[in-house]
Formats: sequence, C-alpha cells, structure tokens
Amino acid sequence: MSEHKYKPLPNFTEKQIHNFWDRMDVGDSHKCWLWLGYVGPDTYGVVCIRNNGRRKAYRAHRVAFFLAYGGDPQHYLVCHTCDNPPCCNPDHLFIGNSSDNQKDCVAKNRHPDYRGGKHWMARFTQQDIEYIRESYIPGKSSVDRGNGQQLAEAFKTTRGNIWAIARNKLWKHI
Repeated sequence: MSEHKYKPLPNFTEKQIHNFWDRMDVGDSHKCWLWLGYVGPDTYGVVCIRNNGRRKAYRAHRVAFFLAYGGDPQHYLVCHTCDNPPCCNPDHLFIGNSSDNQKDCVAKNRHPDYRGGKHWMARFTQQDIEYIRESYIPGKSSVDRGNGQQLAEAFKTTRGNIWAIARNKLWKHI
C-alpha cells in the first residue's frame, strides 16, 4: 500500500454528481475526457465539494474513478494510462501504488534519465569517468596508494570516490 494520505471521498449528492460531470468534456470512451474546471499548478483537475458545511478540494480524476467504479481509492494512487493529468475518463484510470506508477512511467519511456552527467548535481562528465577508469593504477598496499590521490586532487574529490568509480561502484551505467 502506498504511503499517500488522501482525504476520504465524501458521499455525493445527485446534484454534486451532475455538476461534476458537467465540468468535463465527455467524449468517446477511447479519448481523454478533460476536466474543464480549475486545474492546479501540477496540471491535475481539482474539484471543490461542500460536505457538512465545509468545502474540501479533491483531485478530479480520483472523484471520476470513485463515481464510475464505486470504490474510494483511499490510500492508493489513481493513475492514468493516457498520461494526461487533467483526464477524467474512467477507462483511462487505474488503481496502483507508487511502485506501480513508477513502473508504468518507465515502461512508457516517460521517466527522465538523470544518471551521471545529466543529474543537476553531477561533478563529473562521462569523459571524466572514462579517463579515471583508464588511468587509475591501484596501490599494492595501504601505504602505496597508486595514483588515486593524484586523480582525486585533479578532480577535486576523494580517493574513495576515485576508487569507487574505477571499480564500477559509482557511475555503473558507463
């Protein structure tokens, strides 16, 4: 089960259900049904529901799933097969946890590759790694450090990092 903490969905009145579906561009079942109400900065649709005198905001696609299938997704994510956050077409929605959502993202090649030099905090380039691996000479004892110290000084890092790079413990994808 996912660790997401979503508010339980309320019992909807007929009027609330009617108003909800009215704020959606409902079309063919294979096309996205776009939320026409408020869309948050994360591009997911948001619907406010008044329940017991208080207004609460809910993600529109979670409400669509609940109304279509009758079960509150509770602590689970409601994921999109279409990868379109404002879509509320129940045929495009499925229940999953964070792992399921990540696997879906990777399977569709939507997951950005931040490995190595593409990471915003990377201190090395691919060429640096290749150079370190080609030129690293290990020491014969704890006193003889090989050229690890010189490489560490040249790349402004630690001897441990040089050792880990040279032995494919870091930057394994290269």
